[in-house]
Amino acid sequence: MPSLNKVIIAFCAANIALLQQYYTVFDQFNRLILHWDGWRHLTIVLSVTILAGAYLLAYQATSLLTRWHRSTRWMADAAAVLFLFFILTRSSISLISNSDLLPEPIAHGLDSTYVKLALYLVIPGLCMAISLATTKRVIRAVFLILSPSLFFTFVLPLSFHRYADDLDDYRSVIEEHAAQQPDSDTSVPNVYMVLFDEWDIQRSFVDHEPIADLPNVRRLMESATYYANAYSPSAWTHSAIPRILLQQHPSVVEATYDEVLD
Repeated sequence: MPSLNKVIIAFCAANIALLQQYYTVFDQFNRLILHWDGWRHLTIVLSVTILAGAYLLAYQATSLLTRWHRSTRWMADAAAVLFLFFILTRSSISLISNSDLLPEPIAHGLDSTYVKLALYLVIPGLCMAISLATTKRVIRAVFLILSPSLFFTFVLPLSFHRYADDLDDYRSVIEEHAAQQPDSDTSVPNVYMVLFDEWDIQRSFVDHEPIADLPNVRRLMESATYYANAYSPSAWTHSAIPRILLQQHPSVVEATYDEVLD
């Protein structure tokens, strides 16, 4: 049976590995959009638990296969240290990059193959070559220190509001979100652009007419201008939006994808 520390480390590693998939639920407006309820929380908890069980099973199996000979016993610990180092480094870089905390050149540099090779293999490999036992103790201590983060995954979401089908829930959050925005110049009319990312027109329209399951779209088309031969100026959302808004601007017309983002 695995020790309590190993179980905690496995759960912490699984939580960190999956955090980049669900960290947005800690924002109230995102929970509103997701229609947050207990089932979504249960899905996250089960995902972390299943992944933690897989980690434990893999470590136990590796330990069992390598313990028969003295010269191979270190392999299980080395594989576990390398894997934990990879999870911690990859998730940290991913979360920092998604938060736009890093300058663009640094973010691009961290995404390069050589930097990833150094962070994921070379640095932990050198540490283990110097002292596997010390590296193992340090990485275990780091994950045990981070283990209180499990509270934010397993316990804190129990206090989140569960959004029902009542529109009052949506209005209250939207009004609160709008109140936090800076005041705008009311003398200038607002232009709202609504984009449906990855909406497959071939599945939604037949001969330029919306299918029966889209009655609201049909009503919208009756009072709107409909362009049957329009197409996206880019295959990527972050590049398509500037090209839509600034179609004639010289800094956008001839720019590449990376240049548009910059």
